[in-house]
Amino acid sequence: MVFALQLSAQTDPDKKPTPSDDDPTTTVKKKKKTRFKKNNYGFVFDLGFNVGSSENSGADIVYGASHSITLGSKYIRQMHSVFGLGGGLSYKYEAFYLDQNASKLVPNNVQHDKEVMRFHNLSIDLITRYIILRKLSKKILYVEAGAYGDFAAFSQKHVTFDSQKIGNKFAQSDEQKTIYSDLNYYNKFNYGVKVLVGYRWYALSVSYRLSDYFNQDFKDNVCKGEFPRLTIGLAFNVN
Repeated sequence: MVFALQLSAQTDPDKKPTPSDDDPTTTVKKKKKTRFKKNNYGFVFDLGFNVGSSENSGADIVYGASHSITLGSKYIRQMHSVFGLGGGLSYKYEAFYLDQNASKLVPNNVQHDKEVMRFHNLSIDLITRYIILRKLSKKILYVEAGAYGDFAAFSQKHVTFDSQKIGNKFAQSDEQKTIYSDLNYYNKFNYGVKVLVGYRWYALSVSYRLSDYFNQDFKDNVCKGEFPRLTIGLAFNVN
């Protein structure tokens, strides 16, 4: 009888099995993977200033006044927690204030009180993103590197300002402003490389233009000078 009770206790159907280390069916909880946002839409505002010297002679600019403004949108597809790939579409405005000196040749050798060349372009970017530091699904420290192409989709202007004179005296009216819009010496497509080093929504931008602003006919007959190729700026990068 004692043997029967022991056998009944061993074969009790209501008793739940205890997980064993040797049991291959035992489930083990896995650590949750770090989540990241795969589709990233955003916009960028970039204020840049030209640095470095002009190329060859005749194309000196006024530093500090010469600048660029980029405003547009971008999309980044996060392929991995640390790597993303995407592109952007922007409006890009560039203003080059020309230094009025004896060596001036761009776009001609005539000197004025003030002179500026304004380029209004449509800019397309190819972007790779590398996230260095992340907090949950948000990027904290990152680098974006890629290439850009600028198309002369909008107006390109050469503007001069001169004081009006009546005899030997300056007129009381405003200075005379002259606008030239048919810039047939300006290349309609320009390209280069660009890098952004960002912390949260703010970034330091560095771009280098690889193409020439002025076409070969202008270089052969007028001047081989080129505006500075390097631009450094501050960007508000929400993405």
